[in-house]
Amino acid sequence: MKPAPTLADMMIRAWSRPPYRQIDSNGWVPRNIALARKFVLDEQMSEYLADLGCSWLPGLNRKRKREMFDGYRTLSRLPHPITWVEYDRPAFANRLAIEWNINRQETRPWTHAGWLLLQHPKIETAFMALPAKSADGVSEISAYPLVWSVDGSLPPYRNPILLDLPQDDIDALTGVMTAIGKFHCPQLNIVVAPWVTGKHAQELIKRLEVTKTIMAYAGTLRFLWPFLTAINDTPTTTRRVAPVGGHMVGSSYKRFMDHTVISLDIPKRTTMRVLAKRVLLDTRRRAHMRRGHFRRHWAFPLNPRCQHELEVIPDTHMHECKLCRGRKMWITEHQAGDASLGWVDHDYAVHHKGKT
Repeated sequence: MKPAPTLADMMIRAWSRPPYRQIDSNGWVPRNIALARKFVLDEQMSEYLADLGCSWLPGLNRKRKREMFDGYRTLSRLPHPITWVEYDRPAFANRLAIEWNINRQETRPWTHAGWLLLQHPKIETAFMALPAKSADGVSEISAYPLVWSVDGSLPPYRNPILLDLPQDDIDALTGVMTAIGKFHCPQLNIVVAPWVTGKHAQELIKRLEVTKTIMAYAGTLRFLWPFLTAINDTPTTTRRVAPVGGHMVGSSYKRFMDHTVISLDIPKRTTMRVLAKRVLLDTRRRAHMRRGHFRRHWAFPLNPRCQHELEVIPDTHMHECKLCRGRKMWITEHQAGDASLGWVDHDYAVHHKGKT
């Protein structure tokens, strides 16, 4: 069997076959990974991910750490409605151990790790993250994803199985996922994954110890939120990769998935650690309102030669052209930045043509 080039391909291959299909009978995991816009962090970028999660912490008291981390929550939006991000797990772990003296004891030497990230289909300020990892032919994805809102609203997700847990226990578990300690945020919660629908899957996770299962992904938000916050301000280069080959799923041949490799472009006379801290400080601007705007849909681009007759797709925030079938997404006005640093009000001057 030809080795899969990425964690995404490993997950799609594994979760399209028994025994994974017994617990994900609807194929939710491989389907959403296939639909996602995929980003692969190279070795150096994976090390930088470790720095993003640690560089802002030294010198801060516990209260200030919680305030800053909640500021990262308000900036943690996705570049695409369904996004897949994976990184080099050994490079990430080695950087934590050597640079930050953090040694993680794991039962299995994971070689690949990442996140399946989804924006809520109807509420564009709510998001879900499912941590995933792979090693030695074993591919796992969390049955208890994290959900958060970037505004002041509560995440619009339900957790029917976790409702049996006291709220204090859920608060403690969310603190574990952030690795900040006593980070009790109403806009953050842990829910049951969408792929846990069939009777077999629900019986399986009921047999697992909830706390132990969630602890396997401890600290994941400590690195994910700063990454989402800082990625647009980090100097990077990208390279589109279209792998050759594929694998068989039943009687069907599935090609390996296209993805974008992200590499770090460190300025001269700057260390990776200093760069991470500087970028995070630059992104933590004072709170401000961001005007509503359209965003192009990467999977359904608008034809530039088309005259465009746009119509709203029901129950979504998307508009589709009846002529070229291209789409664009409407991003409503929302708060950005850190309110603890104050507010900035933008005034926009509108001028008619020929007047000043």
